[in-house]
Amino acid sequence: MMMRTWIMGMVCVLGLVASVLAQDVSVQGVAVPENGGEGKVTGSAVVKPGKSVTLTASPGKGSVFTAWQDGDKTAKRIVPYAEAVAHTNEAGVAVYTATFIPLSDLTVPVVTAVGGVVTGMVGVAFSLPVGYDSLSAVTLTATKLPGGLSLKNGVIAGVPKKAEKATVTLTATNPKGKSEPVLVQFEILPLPLSAQGTFTGYFTKDDIRTTGLGDVTTNQIVVGTFTVTASANGKLSAKTVTEKGKVSFSAKSWADRDGLILAAELKPSKGGEAMALLLNTALGFSNFQMLAGVTGGVFADTDWDGGAQKNAFSAKGSDATTALINTCLGYYTFGLFNQEMTALGNAENAPQGHGYGTAALKVNGSVKLAGKLADGKAFSGSVTLVLIEWNLFADQVLIPFYFSMYSGKGSVSGVLQAFPIIQYVPTLVVYQALYLETFDTSPVRWIYPGKAPAAKPAQSEDAFVADLMCLGSYYSSLMRFDTFYTQDEVFTADAPDLPYTYTKGSYAQTVEAWTNLLPDVQINTSKMALPSGKAPVFDRALNAYVVGDAVNPAQATFSLTKSSGVFKGKFNVYYDYLDENGAAKLKAVSAKHEGVVLPWLATTPGYPSGAGFYTLPDTYVDRTDPKKPVTYKLNRSFGVTIETPEP
Repeated sequence: MMMRTWIMGMVCVLGLVASVLAQDVSVQGVAVPENGGEGKVTGSAVVKPGKSVTLTASPGKGSVFTAWQDGDKTAKRIVPYAEAVAHTNEAGVAVYTATFIPLSDLTVPVVTAVGGVVTGMVGVAFSLPVGYDSLSAVTLTATKLPGGLSLKNGVIAGVPKKAEKATVTLTATNPKGKSEPVLVQFEILPLPLSAQGTFTGYFTKDDIRTTGLGDVTTNQIVVGTFTVTASANGKLSAKTVTEKGKVSFSAKSWADRDGLILAAELKPSKGGEAMALLLNTALGFSNFQMLAGVTGGVFADTDWDGGAQKNAFSAKGSDATTALINTCLGYYTFGLFNQEMTALGNAENAPQGHGYGTAALKVNGSVKLAGKLADGKAFSGSVTLVLIEWNLFADQVLIPFYFSMYSGKGSVSGVLQAFPIIQYVPTLVVYQALYLETFDTSPVRWIYPGKAPAAKPAQSEDAFVADLMCLGSYYSSLMRFDTFYTQDEVFTADAPDLPYTYTKGSYAQTVEAWTNLLPDVQINTSKMALPSGKAPVFDRALNAYVVGDAVNPAQATFSLTKSSGVFKGKFNVYYDYLDENGAAKLKAVSAKHEGVVLPWLATTPGYPSGAGFYTLPDTYVDRTDPKKPVTYKLNRSFGVTIETPEP
């Protein structure tokens, strides 16, 4: 009972507080004559919450209104409710006083001189308050303003339209008369060419991990790419493709500048997102001239760093283009090797094979990327090169990319780095090759969200996240492979971590793959082909299958498309077991493989000169809900390589 009484009492108190906070406020205008001035204030009234009242200061004959008590010189003043509450005195009244003086006490206004030359820039928002000395309000005028600028409410503002010089005349007029004209020199600078065109960049986020030994590593993971287009008049548009989806932004002009540094904030047509840009127009190629950040809306919980660069290759004849034209352009193959695989579900579906890709670098700085991840999922798209300073003699080429996959729920992204190296090969010909590697601390990040991550409940027992390392180099269909490869090069397949279970009634036997019969076959490097092979044969005396062909018992095939460097083929994975009668049996599972050749890496000890994957079918059943088990049809992935065996 006491608790109920206390609650009811609090409700009454809160209601009383609310009524007090929301009560009407009396707004009273008071005329204050000085030195014989005359005038009156009209419009006094009670203002209700959410409303406003208008006070008007009207001078008498021979008098002039100067200002309200807070310095506001506007004769007709709108007082909103919140302002009235803030001005309420102890008596609960908001009092506004207006001062009136004789016209004879008023002096002609004076426009405050503006020192030096006023500078602006085409396409950059401009704002300049006009200062003046006057006891009363004035009317300001400005003649011959640069195009795009206007004078309103005492401020010269707008976005300059063209580079020009102008002499602007400023005057101020009050009831006493007009001021002496003041001449101000304006100079509108052209928008630098470095602030015009298309900028390409990418966003990263920090991925901080602690190893078992307590070491902390920080990787910069690519979470999206963006392009910004800046016109000659400063109009901006941007498109972002990130793990948060696609968002487009725009702005009518650059918002501000500090010397040669420009700043802007772009907004989408709808939504709460914002994109901030900072551009250093003094920086040339081989730098990230533009920094970018996104906030609000879908980006509210992000903390990303963005950098962009104007396409150096689009500036024909530039030093950057000339320096790299002979060493960067061309076609490249690369492998994507597992660096760290993390299965996110009980299906333990993290691939063990190697993805692969190709990159075609073109004269305009565009790159056509294509390939397959180790689960057989294809990726492709066009991206733009980014240059950074490598050393005093050469620049390094970055290839940032972000491809949304798996219906937008997953992705593959990263930054590849490319740099020229002089190679001396056995033919005594000097080649300028471009090697592709993973850039610095930005591994290729592969995110697979699972079978149906949006289902309720989510079906993601097969999900995984992988960090991949890129290794690749220049490739040409005109290459002679026997120039790069030794005669000992072999095609090999990793052992599959996938047992086979034979069942018949109550009898069951689980066996591992016959690893000795997996491909380990010497390649004919002049033809890039494998010798034919024969399957194991049954030996009745031993009641077992034995190797009948020691060269290629897996019957592996290898077909190279020389124009692309992509190889494909198949081989058998064998499982030998005893059936319920004790008879020896052999199960052959046909496995398809594919990958790319990496001939330049054949000259580098310890590196594979070809890489790819093969897949085997498997099934995982999630019985978390016994009434609704979920079946996952999986393609387990394992690696294939071309390499020189250790002696």
